[in-house]
Amino acid sequence: MKMLFVTRLTFLALIPFALAACNNAEKIQTTHEESCGENKEIAISIKNGWVRAAPAGRKLSAAYFTICNNSDNPDRLEKISSSVSATSEMHESRRSADDIVSMVPLNNIEIENKNSVTLKQGGKHIMLIGLNTPLEKGDEVTLDLYFTDSGKMTVTLPVRENNHPQINHHGHKNHH
Repeated sequence: MKMLFVTRLTFLALIPFALAACNNAEKIQTTHEESCGENKEIAISIKNGWVRAAPAGRKLSAAYFTICNNSDNPDRLEKISSSVSATSEMHESRRSADDIVSMVPLNNIEIENKNSVTLKQGGKHIMLIGLNTPLEKGDEVTLDLYFTDSGKMTVTLPVRENNHPQINHHGHKNHH
């Protein structure tokens, strides 16, 4: 019972870091052709991917990228795994009317045919939970993405610093 309490307490202590990884979306709207191009040979492709740097001691990071579906059929991202984290989960950040940001786990991410979905700060994203190594600018992280129709796809994304100011879970600027 005591171990369960400690585990829950540890998880709760990590929530502010997770929320910081999800805030401040770039509000850039692009069409499928602008973000993905027309590539009829590859059904699913990943563009503009990166992973947030995480110094030693930090146990969370996030991955962002655009999933391009160039096929005539919809597809669905069902699962993610990576050797740098104990768990990889799909999440979506949502801001309430009170300007409080929360994360909602997603079971999957649907990508309509001839369309794209951008995973970005402040929106849908991949959380890397329980990091087993620091992630420094210039490192690379390999993710295995599992799609319903397209199967397994392995991508390698660069680690970079976050260039956006962070907002904590109460909507106030984080000056730490």
